[in-house]
Amino acid sequence: MVVEVVTAALNPGEIGIREGIFADIRPATFPEGQGNDFSGVVAEVGPKVAGFAPGQAVIGFTPRAAQAEFVAADVSVVAAKPDGLGWDEAATTPGAGATAWASVEAVTPRAGDTVVVSAVSGWSRRSWRCCAGPGSSAPRAKATTSSSPRSA
Repeated sequence: MVVEVVTAALNPGEIGIREGIFADIRPATFPEGQGNDFSGVVAEVGPKVAGFAPGQAVIGFTPRAAQAEFVAADVSVVAAKPDGLGWDEAATTPGAGATAWASVEAVTPRAGDTVVVSAVSGWSRRSWRCCAGPGSSAPRAKATTSSSPRSA
C-alpha cells in the first residue's frame, strides 16, 4: 500500500544510527532515509490488500524511510490510526508501542501484581497503559518521574 505521510517520528535509536553510535551492529550508508514510524492517509492499495482503503488514517512502520511525502508500506506493519490521537502522537505509537508491549510481556504480570514503570516517556507511558488496562484481571501499575511537569 502507499501512504501519504502526515507525520514521521524519529526516536533516539535512529539518531544514534545516523550519528554512527551503533555502527558495529547497525551501520548506516549515506545517502540514507531516516525515520521508521509514521502516521498518514492511505493513498493507494493493491488488489490483494484487504482491510484498508484510500483515505483511511493509519499508523505504521517502514524501515528508515518514513521521512518522505509518500511511503510504500507492507500491510503487516500498518494499523488504523487510534481514535483520539493526533497525527504526531499517533506517529510515535508503532515503535514506542512495540517497546512497551515487549517490556510488559517480558515480566508477564498477573492479576494482583504491581508493575513499576521507571520514568515517564513515550514507551513507558504506553507500558503503564498495557498494565493498567480495563478489567479486574489487570495488574496494578505505578510510574516514577523526576519532575512534576512530566507527570501531567
